[in-house]
Amino acid sequence: MKREINLINTYSERFGKYEVELPNYCPWCKSKISPNILSQTPIDTSNREWPISFTLQCPSCHKHFLQTYKPEIAGNSALLNLEIDNEKPMPETLFEYPSEIDKISKEFNNIITQSSNAEDLGYDHLAGIGYRKAIEFLVKDYLIEFKNEDRDSISSKLLSQCIKSIDDERIQNLAKAASWIGNDETHYIRKHIDKDIQDLKSFLHTLTSLVSFEIQISKAEDFINNN
Repeated sequence: MKREINLINTYSERFGKYEVELPNYCPWCKSKISPNILSQTPIDTSNREWPISFTLQCPSCHKHFLQTYKPEIAGNSALLNLEIDNEKPMPETLFEYPSEIDKISKEFNNIITQSSNAEDLGYDHLAGIGYRKAIEFLVKDYLIEFKNEDRDSISSKLLSQCIKSIDDERIQNLAKAASWIGNDETHYIRKHIDKDIQDLKSFLHTLTSLVSFEIQISKAEDFINNN
């Protein structure tokens, strides 16, 4: 819905009347609304890329929300357009792991970041599924990129079969434990009711550390053998 609004500039002066596209629904109660405008940030013609925002109020549930716009300003300081900006900040990724993992698994970072963001937003079920996927990518990429296993063979195998191929018992056990909990996150019935997503993350975190540890040892051995 468009509404004619008196905009202001940085000097608290009227900038002029413009038709502004306002949200027609409430993000809180989901009602169709014509929101009340409580306040607006001024247009700064000297900083043309600075966004402007309106603080809005739902007339139904009375909660407040923000709508941001990207202004398009001409050389003569005239406002040409206000484009709705629905970009939102992403939560901080809380799962930290050694950088060596990124060298053998290109997708691990994307999966972990999305899973951690989902968890931070309270989407625990989606986060659990994501962490389970991260385990599979880490194990398979570890075998393909670091252990030189056949890509086509490893890619088509079940995760449990790939874990059995790991020759380091410590890494194998961590991957197995993490995958068991991860499987519970994807199934209707949990087999391990005393374990949850925090246990999965703990095993996965240690798994990345041990894989990183093995990568560093291999680098040291190559360095010694070449000198």
